[in-house]
Amino acid sequence: MSLIKDLVSGERLINEQFIIGSVNKSSASNGQLYARINLKDYTGSITGVKWSLTKDEENILKVGSVIAVDGYVESYKNSLQLRIEMFNGVSENDYDESKLLKPSPIGKDVLLARLEKIIQQIVDADYKKLVEYIYSEKKNEIIASPAAISVHHEFAPLGLLYHVVSMGESASFLADHYNPINKDLLLAGVLLHDIGKTIELKKENLTYAYSFQGRLLGHISLMSAYIDGVCEKLEIDKEKSTLIKHLILTHHGELEYGSPVLPQTKEAILLHMIDDIDAKMMICDKALAETAPGEFSQKIMPLDNRCLYKSKN
Repeated sequence: MSLIKDLVSGERLINEQFIIGSVNKSSASNGQLYARINLKDYTGSITGVKWSLTKDEENILKVGSVIAVDGYVESYKNSLQLRIEMFNGVSENDYDESKLLKPSPIGKDVLLARLEKIIQQIVDADYKKLVEYIYSEKKNEIIASPAAISVHHEFAPLGLLYHVVSMGESASFLADHYNPINKDLLLAGVLLHDIGKTIELKKENLTYAYSFQGRLLGHISLMSAYIDGVCEKLEIDKEKSTLIKHLILTHHGELEYGSPVLPQTKEAILLHMIDDIDAKMMICDKALAETAPGEFSQKIMPLDNRCLYKSKN
């Protein structure tokens, strides 16, 4: 099996299996239909181009499904792409998910145990009741969901759970370090801030895509509306429900990044910073994993197209 991270220009591929991440179909100047296909495995993604797309081939191209590809790797605009000569659909019994999907670096049982330790640090009855209710109601969805489609913690299952546990442990330390701070509010905000992803993203075969609600509303507004209903049902104190919603609404930190209001409490500012750090450290890890010691990484778009150096020692 050829892994995407190891592909080189000029390499020939025969019957190699990839997940379809997205499909963009267009017509050439001669009217012939062609497709640009985002192909993925657990090591990365590459654009595949299939010229002269037939109707039968078009019907095979479903997001999240697996195809077996013949073709060759070429350099195009300083990036690699795969020129596809032919492809076939692969049935569920004929592929191995473990060779296609990126696994979580930490297993489910360990993450759930670490999550429980964070929840038990919440002393305030209202915040603890709110977190426990939501994690009980949406446990299976939280475990199954990634934290994002491609940028960070994109693996599923466990991507979302890994992200909030990592953030929760950082928040626990920083709340004590920067005391006075409302640690109960901060931990509740960390554990709840991205749960809207379980509504924003939907599973399509072996991958995730934006749902109808996700495309039109986004996870921040979806979670704010969901929290409203839960807080009313649990009779959460009004000030506390407003403060927890403020953390959810502001966790992207800036209006241009999707937060409808800016952080206006110490806890909201710290939550945004922890979220940003956790995402960017995962982005760095992904880039450096594909970089040889003593070399610079490829340009990293979420880091303003910077290249990271990987030390030899």
